[in-house]
Amino acid sequence: MFGPNGGIFFDNVTKILTINVGWGSGAGAGFMNLTGTVTAAHIHGPASQTAAAGVLFSLGGATPGFNSSGTNGGWTNTTVNVSTQEANLLGGLLYLNAHTAVNSGGEIRGNLVPIPEPTSAALLGAAGLVFLARRRRS
Repeated sequence: MFGPNGGIFFDNVTKILTINVGWGSGAGAGFMNLTGTVTAAHIHGPASQTAAAGVLFSLGGATPGFNSSGTNGGWTNTTVNVSTQEANLLGGLLYLNAHTAVNSGGEIRGNLVPIPEPTSAALLGAAGLVFLARRRRS
């Protein structure tokens, strides 16, 4: 369902977080079905990865790109302006949470942890290693 464009991306210029995450056997995301339809979904924080925190942004209901299905649900190109929470986002202190009737406190949780992009120098260095490896084989 989400293919190569799946994942969560943050644009540090516009302060927009774009979410492409799914759950359930029908989503093709590798996650199991939930116990039922999602009744609420949010970004919570700030909190450590093992603690709970209050709701910062609602991502359920009529949120564009949100699908509450327990077997084929998730967010597709859902965007949130997180400018007021940028430091907490980059500090790994926010998390996604989807709630169901059976698990009203949250059935699934995904901590939002930044993963640095490789630098241009590292990419050029890797390309150089591939070039050297090919040259030696000749």
